[in-house]
Amino acid sequence: MLGWLRADYDCLEATNGAEGFRCALEQAPDAIVTDLEMPVLDGVGLLRMLHANPASRAIPVVVITTVTEVEQVNLCRSLGCAAFVLKPVEGAYLLAKLRQLLP
Repeated sequence: MLGWLRADYDCLEATNGAEGFRCALEQAPDAIVTDLEMPVLDGVGLLRMLHANPASRAIPVVVITTVTEVEQVNLCRSLGCAAFVLKPVEGAYLLAKLRQLLP
């Protein structure tokens, strides 16, 4: 996935949600792309932590997922998810979503 993004954006990579949260606080990225299914801290947990922290609350988050249940989508949106991209990920679609969110 990062290959699609690196042509247009500087990218950081985290191996799990906890590392992603730490990276978000340390690096203050313009946007975050995350999966809901991750080890250590899942995507909903990451969204909760990002949303609860004033330093990361405004960072737009794109969630990549296979989840389409309305309750899960609504929960993610209430925690600041700006966009969803369904798996399998189409690189052009992900880039288009990011371009909508970033100046």
